Amino acid sequence: MVLIGDEGVGKSATLAEIAHRLHGSFPDGVLHRDLAQWRDGKGILDHDAVQRSLLRDLHAQDVTGTTPADRLRTATAGSGVLLLLDGVASSAELGTVSLGTGPHLVVATGPPELVRDEELVGRVRRLFDLRELPPNDAMELLRSFPGVDRRLSDPDEHASARRLVEICGHLPAAVRMAGGHVEAQGLSVTALVRALESRLATVPPPTGVDAVIELALSGLGETEYRVLELLSAYPGRRVPGELGRAELGEPAARARAELEGSGLLHPGEAAETGVVELVRARVRAGAGPRARL
Repeated sequence: MVLIGDEGVGKSATLAEIAHRLHGSFPDGVLHRDLAQWRDGKGILDHDAVQRSLLRDLHAQDVTGTTPADRLRTATAGSGVLLLLDGVASSAELGTVSLGTGPHLVVATGPPELVRDEELVGRVRRLFDLRELPPNDAMELLRSFPGVDRRLSDPDEHASARRLVEICGHLPAAVRMAGGHVEAQGLSVTALVRALESRLATVPPPTGVDAVIELALSGLGETEYRVLELLSAYPGRRVPGELGRAELGEPAARARAELEGSGLLHPGEAAETGVVELVRARVRAGAGPRARL
């Protein structure tokens, strides 16, 4: 199964949900790999390194075989493994991380361009094109934040919420950031929409999603932003839980929790969280926190 879609549409979040719902059906293991961690500066994937890392997780380094790929197929033959691959770029990459015969499930994510990869389309069982949420679903995601939901009994706030999800382009990542900002700052939805529309009126205007990211970053304190910089510099989406503690100590853990609540990190356990890709690019480009709204 392959999930394709633009950044921010929720591919990584969907992988996390699949792992949560199906892990009990795969007693031989759930393995997750963000392939960005095994790419060089030119974007070339080190297939052998990925395969060796999977063998380590399966405690199968001593399995015989002429190549890591052969050993991986032997180690997983007859077992049932759920393998989640984030950031597949081609059919060739998907094919090099193949498992042995067994009741496995492999779920991969990649960019929309994969739909033009005829070999990949022909080999996968199902290909899902993830798009932005329908307006009502985007509203439901926004209402999952208690601070937002409490306000929406007010007709004006409800109308502002409709406008907010429109500004977010109905992208799950942007909607979560907007909801998290309302929650963290104690804003009305109307105040947030006014602030975003003010930014959209600048020349040249940012996209709605960029305006949401900029505003979400503006609400961060120095510690939260420093932790976000450290996480954004890490090559993979799933970041070790201890990252940041050596430099910042215990405040790093609190900052990570606040960043997740603000929608800037993917939800999950501490060892699994990582920066939303739309945010990572802005932070790496040097976008810093500004005055609070």
